[in-house]
Amino acid sequence: MKLFIPKNGLSFWNLKFKESTYGLDGFLAGSHATEAAQRRVSGAAGRVRFGKDGGKHWLYNAGLDFTSRAYNINDLGFFRRPNDYGGTAELRYRENRPGKIVRARELRGFHHHRWNFDEALLINNHNFSAGAEWRNYWETSVSFDYNASTYDDRETRGLGLYRAPGRWSTTIDWETDGRAPVIFELTQNYTRDAAGWRQWQTGLAATVRPTTFAELSAEFTHSDSRDREAWVENVSDALISPNPFSVFGGRDTRAQDFTLRGNLTFTRDMTLQVYSQLFLAKGHYDRFRRLLSPENSAPYDYAGDPDFNESAFNLNVVWRWEYLPGSVLYLVWTQACAGENRDYFSRWRDDFNGAFALPAQNVVLLKVSYWWSR
Repeated sequence: MKLFIPKNGLSFWNLKFKESTYGLDGFLAGSHATEAAQRRVSGAAGRVRFGKDGGKHWLYNAGLDFTSRAYNINDLGFFRRPNDYGGTAELRYRENRPGKIVRARELRGFHHHRWNFDEALLINNHNFSAGAEWRNYWETSVSFDYNASTYDDRETRGLGLYRAPGRWSTTIDWETDGRAPVIFELTQNYTRDAAGWRQWQTGLAATVRPTTFAELSAEFTHSDSRDREAWVENVSDALISPNPFSVFGGRDTRAQDFTLRGNLTFTRDMTLQVYSQLFLAKGHYDRFRRLLSPENSAPYDYAGDPDFNESAFNLNVVWRWEYLPGSVLYLVWTQACAGENRDYFSRWRDDFNGAFALPAQNVVLLKVSYWWSR
């Protein structure tokens, strides 16, 4: 048995028994922040996890965590949300010894359970996946995901809980030999829930490495979602109710994402990176309903038009030159275009052409740093 203790304190323990490694880690944090009316509030967050992180075949881990209602560290960095607690558990089996058909294979089971401090169940997720690397170094994975019906304390934007229907999804991913000069990847996902929502999403990617100092990758994703029950607006209508209420509708959405990335290495100290993305998304609502309780709703004659059609194009070009050891020069050009309308039934070709006709914002930045050595 070996015990490893980091120099910066007892933040984790790592125990090694022969071919197996066990890990125990966690944290406890606090915050003291200012909210509305300069009111100071304090919060806390913590996590503990134990698992078998290294071994021949079986690996596992389990963890518990919490964040109090008033925990807030967004002045220091992005934080997902406060007011929840729960745990996760994972079990994996892997075989890295090559066989007659596959070189390596892995099975994984995962569970996630989470509540808020009002005892509303927020997450009840079960996932099972299997992956294999074939003898020709191609890789295939299949994933099945089930989310039981739970509550959502954010969907109504402050008007209470919403009971989300249970849903399941399956994903298949296929990738060619990652060592080759040309690599292809295909991802297919299908999702459905108990309220009739169904979604198809297809992803295609290709990476080309013509030389050791150049790489170009292209990705395309198309998704088509139908009949998803989604929040539209919170409405005040005295003829219906003395209190504001949430309006939901059946939402159809379609989206396409085109992404290009390129890297060119001139020398060890000089590189050029290019990134561009075109994103198109549009949605249509119908069958409007008024939320009566987290589980029940009634038809509602909604007069608004929440349909949308959004387009965005972003381009980043970064030239990096380390002109002296530790001293770097960056020359950056960014271009951003964005626009929207309410025409859900437009043709994709028109949306594509319209995105490049939008007014663009261009920014050129130069950053130079110099390292003074003692």
